Amino acid sequence: MVYRMKKILFAFLPLFISVSLFAQNSEEEIPGLKINAELSAEPDDVLEEKSVQPSPTFKNGLIAAAETIGSNVLLANFNRFILRADYAQISPESVYDNLTHCWVWDNDEFVVNQLGHPYQGSFYFAAGRANNFNFYESLGYAALGSVTWEYFAETERQSVNDLICTTFSGAAFGEVFHRLYIEASGAKSILAFIISPMDALNALVTENHHTRDTKEGVTSFENFLSMGGIAERTYSAENSYNNEENVNGNIHGGFSLIYGNPFRNEKSIPFSYFNFKLDGGGTVKYYQVKTNVEGSLYRFGTKYSEKSSFSALLGMTFKVDWTKLSSCSVNGLGIILNSSTQFKNNFVIDQKLNLSGTFFATGDCYSLYRGYVSLPNDGIERRLYDYGAGFYSRYEITARQNYFGKLNLNIACLGFFDIETAVPSYAKKGETYITETSLSYDHLIKKRISLGIKGSYYFKYENNYGAENVSEHIISTDLYLARKIK
Repeated sequence: MVYRMKKILFAFLPLFISVSLFAQNSEEEIPGLKINAELSAEPDDVLEEKSVQPSPTFKNGLIAAAETIGSNVLLANFNRFILRADYAQISPESVYDNLTHCWVWDNDEFVVNQLGHPYQGSFYFAAGRANNFNFYESLGYAALGSVTWEYFAETERQSVNDLICTTFSGAAFGEVFHRLYIEASGAKSILAFIISPMDALNALVTENHHTRDTKEGVTSFENFLSMGGIAERTYSAENSYNNEENVNGNIHGGFSLIYGNPFRNEKSIPFSYFNFKLDGGGTVKYYQVKTNVEGSLYRFGTKYSEKSSFSALLGMTFKVDWTKLSSCSVNGLGIILNSSTQFKNNFVIDQKLNLSGTFFATGDCYSLYRGYVSLPNDGIERRLYDYGAGFYSRYEITARQNYFGKLNLNIACLGFFDIETAVPSYAKKGETYITETSLSYDHLIKKRISLGIKGSYYFKYENNYGAENVSEHIISTDLYLARKIK
């Protein structure tokens, strides 16, 4: 029952936030499709002088630590006394057992580890940011919260993957929510508490109200509602299993936003530019939750002319796809290149290239996930997905013009090699390659509202050492309505 509730909550969270922001910003003007604003970027030396310089404030490490540990205490007691979860029935013996044994790679459900722990980590990270610590310093509070949780708040053995996801993925979520909280708080919106409860609690207790440390906040916001179908086919190398096409309907929605500007964001302020997308929904036989964060850590520089702009960024990527058919996640660091070029008649082409190394990635093991490989019925929990490291790249190109509409092509590639120490005894080491391609077109049918069509193709290949290799193909098509609010 708890697992089903998690599915429902995660699936409808994007819709809830999207509708809320829709109402909050419904009266705002829509900027034109021209890129004059982007092309007016100033030289770096001028830009740095004009960057917003917040006044120095006291960094309160004791309050940050108390908020971090306090959130653990509240959540641990909720799990123990309200949910009555087995893993929350801690005792001096369980704590001693954790403290005297090595860290492991755990077997928790994909959604718990790849979405639940990053969200939990965002609270720890926000405790640092709310108390005036910078991005990198706040990573320490995310790690502190994770370590104390693993040792003292669960009966299960402390896990390496939880530490990684809670700390680094939590930082990506935490910085996004912290900056969006500042935007909502400055607008006196009730959304502020929903976006970042830790920031709101800290402001209530300390009366420390943050202001934006960048010149620009949210520069683009769009929400959408889609309806379509999805078909899947999977087969193994030796054809020991070969399923027929599995077709499902899919209703989903969410939002996409851009914070800052990649051509004139503050050079050394992490996440002074980022894009954040959240998409969730499903039907009786299908569900999906997808989120993607790409944020700048450092801007190498900007080149521009009257008709074009280019920037190179050191960036952080956090991506999770959790669906009924196939799931994966990415934590990466790399180079993000952006360009925008304007042609005649206000015809604009935008491009983005993300080239990242993934220090931690996951993907479900198809043969285990679907039950094609039988496991002993001995009551022992087993993990149905791999842990690995490798590479991630994404290329996106958008052609847009007032009368033409908007055409978008998005290609993403993920490859990772299993971490040897993380491979369970009942599984085989291997490597996974995933390619996702989507093509969409939409056109304004009314002020702010566009009607569009989107087609997507997902290909996954599992190269398993000592076991059958698996190929998976998923095709989806959608009709969607999008409303550009900002």
